[in-house]
Amino acid sequence: MNNPQQPVLLISACLVGRKVRYDGETRCMPAIVSACKNKFLLLPICPEAECGFGVPREASRLEGNPLAPRFITLSSRRDLTEALQDWIDKKLTYLKSSPTRIAAAIFKSKSPSCAVAPIPVFTENSVVIGTSKGLFAKAFSEQFPSVPVAEETDLTNTQKRIDFLQSVTGKK
Repeated sequence: MNNPQQPVLLISACLVGRKVRYDGETRCMPAIVSACKNKFLLLPICPEAECGFGVPREASRLEGNPLAPRFITLSSRRDLTEALQDWIDKKLTYLKSSPTRIAAAIFKSKSPSCAVAPIPVFTENSVVIGTSKGLFAKAFSEQFPSVPVAEETDLTNTQKRIDFLQSVTGKK
């Protein structure tokens, strides 16, 4: 049970050290975790692992219309968009109905599910035809427009990390 006074930080699970990435590895960011763990209740999330794609799993990317990209695996060419979107819809419904208020989110850069900064959207023949945010990050930002969101790459600089955390907590 979390302390109602402690704000919740939604964070990509790979950034807190969980081996949930497609390659079965982690992208742990100790400086970010250390800076956040005393200020927030960390709520790790991995859309791809949580919706059942497994770990390890085939690498994937966004393809098709940049305004409504598809989540496609690279080798087998499976379109997993519907499965991921179903999970996204359920997770966002849960988060919206939860009494736990999410104060901020830190997502994994360059991820087809979590990227906040635009990433390439490809044709089937690997030609970049535009950009999009990761599918979960985009949907999260649409459902929670007032929640500050960053990528781990935004927070590798100590001062930028301090500024982000102060903007969320209002504390120095």
